[in-house]
Amino acid sequence: MTHPHRGRPTPVPTTATAPPGPPAPSRGPTAPLVVAGLGLRTGRRDLWRGLDLTAEPGAAVAVTGPNGSGKSSLLACIAGLRAPTTGTVTVAGTDVGTAGSRALRRHLRETCGVLLQHGSLVPEWTVHENVDVVRPPGVSRAVRRARGQDALRRLELDGRGDDVTGHLSGGEQQRVAAARLLVHRPALVVADEPTSALDPAGRELVLDALDELRREGTVVVVATHDPVVAEWCDVVVELGGADQVARAGSGVSSGA
Repeated sequence: MTHPHRGRPTPVPTTATAPPGPPAPSRGPTAPLVVAGLGLRTGRRDLWRGLDLTAEPGAAVAVTGPNGSGKSSLLACIAGLRAPTTGTVTVAGTDVGTAGSRALRRHLRETCGVLLQHGSLVPEWTVHENVDVVRPPGVSRAVRRARGQDALRRLELDGRGDDVTGHLSGGEQQRVAAARLLVHRPALVVADEPTSALDPAGRELVLDALDELRREGTVVVVATHDPVVAEWCDVVVELGGADQVARAGSGVSSGA
């Protein structure tokens, strides 16, 4: 398989600008992800602070660091699921940290796709039900279902649509969650260890799916311990340094 984005991340300074991917077809306004002065404090401990990042449409950002360094917390702040202690996150023109409940629901429904290690899917639902739950704006039911069928085929899950999701393996469930992103096609994808339960072949399928989204202009932010996934990204944000400053650079190690 070929991956137009695959290669080592671009070296950048601490205040980072993730380069754009190839030109994307028009699908409505897709503003960059802008993170400014972001920090998170829990109790007396700074998990990280001072993160500045601008990701243009089609860019991919890896978040690396040891366990407990705050990777999942950073993704939650970017998605608008957790408020940072300092700084701002702007996605498609919305400051997700100060958005009201209605604007935040719209952001999560229309703009941001979330792929978690666990809990992204409803285990009692069928695969089709989990994939079809998203409602991308301006997309008819027929188009949405056609996207779902094609996505399941591409993730090698064709014929599994009527299976109960909770009966699938962990790797199969991660591929179902990736298929749902292909139906949604949001401006931003926030993915927490999206390949943790996958073998190399499954990882290729998920990265291929994310590559398709990037070609359409989606920004992908992924927390990972996998050096292959980190190399697939344009920029690596490393957490866990002694000074707790989040650094964006070209390294693909799991710690600072």
